[in-house]
Amino acid sequence: MARHYPAVRATGEASWAVRGIPGSDRLIEYEALLNKVLETAPVTTVCQYDVNLFDGRTILDVLRVHPVMISRGQLVRNPFYVAPDEFLAAGRRR
Repeated sequence: MARHYPAVRATGEASWAVRGIPGSDRLIEYEALLNKVLETAPVTTVCQYDVNLFDGRTILDVLRVHPVMISRGQLVRNPFYVAPDEFLAAGRRR
């Protein structure tokens, strides 16, 4: 971070991934790897997924790669979260 910006906020919206854009098949892998980068960075992120656009398996994977989530308007620790290395290793076994 530059000295004038002690922290950063970022947001991502994932509906583009259902359009078959090259690389969209690796969205969840990207999200898991991003967690590793953000562990030590002063960044607040919000990832937005329209659950009506994605299949159930993808939504479950989305839950697995996000350590916190908004549930009923509250920010809560995600009980389904799996650490990035563990998630990525399990993905290779699928």
